[in-house]
Order: sequence, then C-alpha cells, then structure tokens
Amino acid sequence: MSTEFETRREFSHQSLRRYWPKRFTKRQPFNPNSENQTYLEYLQIEQYLGEGVSDEEDEEEEGNEVEAEEEDGASCEDDGSSNAPEDDVNEQSKAADASNQISDVRRFMRGMERDEDFLDDYDMVDEVAKFCEGGSDGPFRAREKHVAILDERNIAGTIIDKGGYCRTNLEPLTLEQLFDKLSRKRLRVESDSTNAFDDEEIDAERRIVFISDLDSFTIQAIIKTASRTQAPALRDLFHKYLTRKASIGVTISNGFPVFTLELHMPYYVLGKSKTASRDARRKSDGSPLRQSRKLDFLSRSLDASKGSNPTDQHYWLHEAQISIVVTGVNNWVWTAYGFVDTYFGSKGTVEDYDKLKGRHWEREDPLAAGRLNGGEPIWTPREYFLRVAQSRIREVLKEWNRIVRTVTEEVEGSRDLVYSSSKITAQKLEFLERRNSQMAALSTQLIGGLSETIQAWEGFRTTEANYFLFDEVSTAEPSLEASLNAIDKEFSKLMPGLRKLEQLKKELCDRREGLNAYLSLDGRAAARQLQDLTVLAIVFSPLLITSALFSATGVLPSPGLGKFIYVLVVVTGTMVAMLLVLYHWRYCLQRGVDYMQSAVSSFNELLNGNRISSDAESWDIEKGP
Repeated sequence: MSTEFETRREFSHQSLRRYWPKRFTKRQPFNPNSENQTYLEYLQIEQYLGEGVSDEEDEEEEGNEVEAEEEDGASCEDDGSSNAPEDDVNEQSKAADASNQISDVRRFMRGMERDEDFLDDYDMVDEVAKFCEGGSDGPFRAREKHVAILDERNIAGTIIDKGGYCRTNLEPLTLEQLFDKLSRKRLRVESDSTNAFDDEEIDAERRIVFISDLDSFTIQAIIKTASRTQAPALRDLFHKYLTRKASIGVTISNGFPVFTLELHMPYYVLGKSKTASRDARRKSDGSPLRQSRKLDFLSRSLDASKGSNPTDQHYWLHEAQISIVVTGVNNWVWTAYGFVDTYFGSKGTVEDYDKLKGRHWEREDPLAAGRLNGGEPIWTPREYFLRVAQSRIREVLKEWNRIVRTVTEEVEGSRDLVYSSSKITAQKLEFLERRNSQMAALSTQLIGGLSETIQAWEGFRTTEANYFLFDEVSTAEPSLEASLNAIDKEFSKLMPGLRKLEQLKKELCDRREGLNAYLSLDGRAAARQLQDLTVLAIVFSPLLITSALFSATGVLPSPGLGKFIYVLVVVTGTMVAMLLVLYHWRYCLQRGVDYMQSAVSSFNELLNGNRISSDAESWDIEKGP
C-alpha cells in the first residue's frame, strides 16, 4: 500500500481508544455447558426455576399471614380463603400452557423477560417470527438439496497439523444433516462416574457455518441448536439479514464475556437474462423476500416507442445481502456465520463451493468467497473476520462497478439524442422523456443503497476499528492494521462510483427540465400555428359567405357589384359584431361597470366635498381658528 494512501486514510487512533479485552486473549477454563446447552433449553429451565422461586415466596407470605391471623384469633375458613392456592395453581398452569403455544422462533427472539427492551428495533421479533411462522409447513422439510456447509475443528493447544483436529471438514449438508450435526454436544464434558467423556467426538471449538439463501427452515434449525452465548448475536443477525440492513461493528457484552463482530452489506446485482429470476422465499404477506426489478428502459432503443418488441435479453436489478457474524467467548471458542443471497443465479451456492477445490484438492473457505484455503484455517477470530470481510467487499465492489458502468453508458449513449432533440419526432421525444425519468429514479435508488454501505464503514473506521488495532495486554498475534487498511482501500473504491451516480442523477434532472421545456415550446408553436389558421379563416369567411349567398338560387336577386359589396359589408359587420360579443363582451361589460362605479364615486365625492365645506365654515364661525 502506498504511503500517499496511508496518509490520506489514517485510522482515528486517538479519537476514541478501544482495546480488545484481555479476557478474550487467555484460554481460561469455563463451563462447557454454556456451549452445549441450547438457548431454548436454558429459557425453559430459567422459566421453571423462576416459577419455583415465585411459588416458595408465595407460600412463605401465606404462612406469615396465617400466623398473624391465628394470633388475632381469626380463622381462614371464615372468609373462604382456603380456595386461593388452587386458583393460583390453575392460573399458573394456564400461563404455562399459553407460553408453550408460542413458537420456538418467537420464544428465541424474545429471550428472557425484559430482553425485548434491549433490542435495537421494536419489530425485530415480529419480522423474524412472522417470516418463519408463515413460511414453514412444519418443523422441518426433508430435502435432498444441500443447504449449508459446516466446518468444525480445534487447534488442541499446539498445532501439529495446520488443519488442526477436524470434526467436520467443510461438509455440504442437507437440512436434516445440518440439524443433526448442530444438535451434538460442541465441547466434551468429563463424566463424573468414569474418566471418559460423555461425547467422544472431538471439540468443535472453531465452527464455520455457511448458508446460501437462508430460509425459514434453516433459521429454525439454527435456533433449535444455538447456545445461549450465541443467542444475542443471532437475533440481530437474522433481523438485519432479512431486512437488508447495513451495519459494521463490534459488540462486547458486559455480562457473560462474549464478543460479536458483524458485517452486513446490502447491495444490488445487475443481471441480463430472458426470464425473471424470482426469489422463492416469501414474507408473511406473500411477497418475495428479495425484489427483482425489470429494467426495460436499459435494454430498449428509441424504436420501442413505435411499439416494437423488446430485445430477447432484459436487464434485471436484484436485491442482495451479505451478512457475516463472528461471535465467541475467547480466541479459541468461536463461531462464524455467513449468509449470502444467490437466488438470482450467482455461482456462490453451497453446491458451487462443494465442487471448488484448492491447490491441494481441499475445499476453499465459502465465507471468504473461496479466497482462503479451508484446509489451512485462520485460528484467531479478529483476523478471520477481517480476511473474510475483505474478500466479500471485493465481490460487492464488482457488482457496484458493473451497475455504475452500465448506467453511465446508458446516460451517455442517449446524450446525443437529447441534445439533438429537434431532429426527432414528438413521439420519440416523449419516450425519451419517460426513459429519462426512469433513469433518474434508478439513480436515486442506487445512490441510497451505496451511501448506506459507505456510511456504515465510515462509522466503523472512526470508532470500533480500534478493537482490531489495540489490545488491553500485549499478545503474540500479528498486527491487523494491514488488513484494516486493505479493507479501507476497497471501500474507498466505492466513492468514485457514488460520485459518478450523483453526477448522472444531476444530469438526468437537468435533462428532464430541458425536455419538459422543449415539449412545452413545441406545444406553444403548434398553438400559434392553429391561431394563425383561425385568423385566416375569419378574414376570408365573409367573402366566402357572400359568394355562397349569391350563388344559391332564389336567395338573393340578380347579382351586381354594388349589391355584392353591400352584402359583403353587412356580413362583415355582422361577423365583427359577433366576434366582439363572443370575445369581448366580458371586457366591455367590465368596462361599463367600471365607468358606472367611477361616476357614482365622483358624485359621492362631490356631495361629500360640499358637506365638508359647509361644516368647515360653521366650525370657523363658532369656534374660531
């Protein structure tokens, strides 16, 4: 990287110093059940314990009340309070039944009591729950198609093999296989009765989950198997992926030590095909999760204004999202989730990565778009997150560059036609104006999406990027500043595209005003031509009417020049009077009313002047000057 770029794009080291906590850099012992126990099981146990504590407190309070009543000589039977415990049990059983009717997805998104108060969006629970509840026919749907790639391994303290000890090695899995793999205990727990382990499989400390076109069934598979340490990160991940939010950041929990690194990038993909590529996933209202817009105005010529058929190939603008989240309890036990959209025909599906082999016939890392060797993994979560982010940003940059280039070619290609608009017909001119308005609307949409992504990165690089630059205690990990600078350079390449789209939008808006002005001028010219023809018709109409009268048999006596001139004068005067009546009667009437009002006003002023004069004389005589 050049020195000029580093000077121009320095990270704000001193603006807000943030350190990577030391508790994540030391391999301290922790309870494996925090990773082996699912979050739904944890919620059920906590709810049961909470009800037990509540029942004990109620019993203690009732016992104290009974003792106090006995001291006062009161009896419980007198007021009929013996039925109260039974009513409480019935109410608790009804509440338990009602809670059991809530779906697992909604229970997972709600979490513990008052957890919803800490959610970033009030609609997070409903957005995810309705998508899953409305898009599923049951708990799971059997599929032969591979839906996910899973990589589970551990470093075992020292690296003997670069690949570590693998439980799964980037295996493509069906939905049932994914659920089965994730349902197993992640970390081995030593049995109390023997020196053996309850689960003989090796620890899955480092877990990578890649899913293309995440749907309601894969969400349920993850929710039913996710541990409680991953629940907060997954709630946010599901919501931002489904709603196409742009976000880049780091979250350090204040309670149980958990970190979360997130990258969410919404973008657009411009494709060209004969048929539409529709997203089969559906929201609760039945609409597709991702929209695909047909851009006919990019693939048609001006001949389309004559009603000709469009070309066989059509441009389509597809909504897409990439969401990457790395969350864990330390630098050894962590999980990375990667969700990408491929419904529009992308080559980044699970099947594609299953076929992709590296130089040693090992599968490439799907989260990094195949740019990292899956057989030689990166073990530290921060470095892995940055390397994956850099690879994915390159993919997004390519798509944005293609869109900007296509829009630029379309705008520049129609520039000559607009500036030579006097040489084309009014029909083509109207088509060009409509196409220009569609291009302006498209530019506005693209600018909004690209600006959101750039702003997310700018907010990250000025604050939370310091988590990758500074450690609370010195470690042997390599510096991550080079990776951050590489990502920053990729994002800086998005800025020219944004500025280009803004320039094109301004040109399109100016062009639209010019086309509207030309159309209005063209309309006024036609009106002037019609007015000239009308004047000519009026001028020659008396002569034509007079000739018609003399040519009609039996209408007028024998023709003569004097009689002809006389009739011509009469007809002309009559037509002039009619024109005056038709076109100027309002003006004449208004002038007449004005004259009458003026006369009345003058008369009133004259009367008032005489009265004032007589009053003045009286005042002078009686009171003096």
